[in-house]
Amino acid sequence: MENMLADVYERLGDEESRRLFTLRVMYCVTGNKEFAREMGIRNPIWQGVLKLMDENKGHNYLFGAGAFGRDVLSYTPRLWEKILDNNESLHGNMIGGVAVALPDSIRGDKEARAYIAARKSNMNYQAAMLDQLHGLGVGDEQIIRLDEVVAEMEGKQYFDLPYLENSGEEVFVDAGCFDGRTSLEFAKWAKKYRHIYCFEPSAENRKNCKKNLSSLPKDKWTLIPKGAWNKSEMLHFHEDFDSSSLSDEGEIEVPVASIDDELRGKGVTFIKMDIEGAESKALEGARMTIKNDKPKLAICVYHRKEDIVDIPRQILSYNDEYRFYLRHYTFWGEETVLYAI
Repeated sequence: MENMLADVYERLGDEESRRLFTLRVMYCVTGNKEFAREMGIRNPIWQGVLKLMDENKGHNYLFGAGAFGRDVLSYTPRLWEKILDNNESLHGNMIGGVAVALPDSIRGDKEARAYIAARKSNMNYQAAMLDQLHGLGVGDEQIIRLDEVVAEMEGKQYFDLPYLENSGEEVFVDAGCFDGRTSLEFAKWAKKYRHIYCFEPSAENRKNCKKNLSSLPKDKWTLIPKGAWNKSEMLHFHEDFDSSSLSDEGEIEVPVASIDDELRGKGVTFIKMDIEGAESKALEGARMTIKNDKPKLAICVYHRKEDIVDIPRQILSYNDEYRFYLRHYTFWGEETVLYAI
């Protein structure tokens, strides 16, 4: 195991990558959230939020004691004055060492800053929380929506690495394109490009892809109604909004195919993969593309514990000319991306 770790570590191209690799490995081995918290702290956007909270200590209120709020709390200890929630059964309780209170508790605190912990998928709930805070005298300048912070962090994903070179003739593969927004970000980054190929097995997600990608020239993108895999076959698929995945327990069957077969001769220059643990199989299906064309790679390595070590070694087995970089895009344990260039 030590040799396997060393094989990857010596290929990491900068100090930030080496530090994140160490933290990621420790988090995978121990499950200790402190290592995930340290990964998040290294993200400059989250650094700014933590600095703001530290400067306002004693006046930070977390609004929302649901799943998202508890996730936030577990990665931001010792920074909260109170947790605000409208669920009366929680009032007076302690969550993570912080008291849960009525939202009215924020009234009169002129230095208060309220952090709304509600998912972007629940816009009506967010709007009600905003209205409630306004009614309690909290101004917009005192309110931070944590879903927007997460969106900003994740919005930098795949294209912010300073070592990525843009050829002006890029052919981009978006494996697991979800709603197509990553492909839109690619188009902004590339400015000029030859083509975008999107793999997406979910029919519902493809509708959103078509809608979002309609702003791009029609002859510049192709939506492939398949999952990226190591060969052509039908597999069971579990559909679940933003975390759909191939699964033996999936309720529907979808077609899957390899990048090598689907895009042979297309001159692929850049591959991104975020496919809920199927990255290794999809890389196997891109073996010849990686060997012959050496495209830039941006691969998520957080879905399975072993991916942080196994995926870079797998890439090197296809083409040993790559250098690796790591970046992390949330304040919790998800969204660690391996760049190979």
